[in-house]
Amino acid sequence: CRRLTVADGLLMNEICSTCMANDALWIGYGYKGDFAYWGDSHGNAGGIGYLNLSTHQFVSFSPSLAKGVDAIAHVNDVDYTQPVDQPPRRAVVAVAAGHSGDIWFAIRGGGLRRFQSRSNTWEAVPQGSSVSCLAIRGDQLYAGQFRGMSGDAQGDLSGLRTFDFSSE
Repeated sequence: CRRLTVADGLLMNEICSTCMANDALWIGYGYKGDFAYWGDSHGNAGGIGYLNLSTHQFVSFSPSLAKGVDAIAHVNDVDYTQPVDQPPRRAVVAVAAGHSGDIWFAIRGGGLRRFQSRSNTWEAVPQGSSVSCLAIRGDQLYAGQFRGMSGDAQGDLSGLRTFDFSSE
């Protein structure tokens, strides 16, 4: 057994989720539980990357958290909106790999996102808020949802949402 850490190339030592896809172990970084318990040094910060299983090299898409709190200070603000066309800077609580090479992930406080590896683009998925877990089968994406801590003005989003991408 070997423990890998930031010293080995991880973005941060706190890992929320993982997913195997071909020759990569995708890693969702951040605090999965109540981040207030861990103090405010990184708070709601996180990101996404992968371990190339052939080369044993880590690749991080999210900006480094090693530069300290100033580099990520705004991610803890309640009003902070994660840019949808960039890698996440908040905790990635779930990751799933699609057969087309797309990587789906859920961001704490930021909803459901997709990284399209073929075009190197990042995007938000409508109706994908408060996602806690993901699963994929073929062209179907299943997202477990819960009501956020602040509730939802449009009603309870709890339950299982399915997305059909067969037409893409």
